[in-house]
Amino acid sequence: MGENRETILSPYGRNLQAQNYKFEPMYGHMGSLIYEAMTTGDHSEVRALLSILPRGEVLELACGDGRLTLPLLARGNRVYAVDNSPQMLHLLSKKAARRSSLADRLTVSCQDISSRDSTYPGMYDATFIGASSITLFEQPERVFVLHSMSSVTKPQGLVAVTQFTPRASAHKEMHFELESIGASITLVEEEVQSGDARDIYIMPHELDGRAVSKMVMHHRVKILSEADLFTDFKIAGVKVEDVSEIADGSVFGTTRILVGRPE
Repeated sequence: MGENRETILSPYGRNLQAQNYKFEPMYGHMGSLIYEAMTTGDHSEVRALLSILPRGEVLELACGDGRLTLPLLARGNRVYAVDNSPQMLHLLSKKAARRSSLADRLTVSCQDISSRDSTYPGMYDATFIGASSITLFEQPERVFVLHSMSSVTKPQGLVAVTQFTPRASAHKEMHFELESIGASITLVEEEVQSGDARDIYIMPHELDGRAVSKMVMHHRVKILSEADLFTDFKIAGVKVEDVSEIADGSVFGTTRILVGRPE
């Protein structure tokens, strides 16, 4: 990822580094398969977004493997789906191709949404970034992403963002058996020293029934309050019209959807 992990990793990550763990992209080939398996059956955010987003042309940023994209396509939306992971976009396109009616309404684009070179053709009835992906960015990048969304949203269209706020701090470690891909993994979430972010580590021990040794995927997410995103929306020229909490029953935190319109 081009980062100096000696200075940015939380203590858990530095310990892995000292043990010569190999760091892989969070959403590379292996990470994409694990993410897909972990999120299968998670429909709470899907239901909430479907109740908010209008039918018509939609721009989805950080679309991943299509957990939110595919239900939108299935109900008749046309979706321009953007992600910076070729592996994730491959999974999405493969799923959509199983039904020609879905594939006909889908356009995928591989690009970095925080880059000044990012472009989205046309104007959309709604633009959104789900799965709390907005928390992957520092404030200047968040404002840029929101402004980019607003600039291609029709005057009466919607700009929507989902945001997760964890309930507890410190260190959490969880183990998962993902039978669909023959995987066994450990997921660790650790608060960084500044207290305003979490480091996420995923360590596969087994994949497709085969042992995996000393490999870890890592990324950092910002801890954002509702007020933080209100500020981001305002700077980006988006007026917040509604905030609702997703009733997902999570013991780990609260997910909200912020919806606004271009000012």
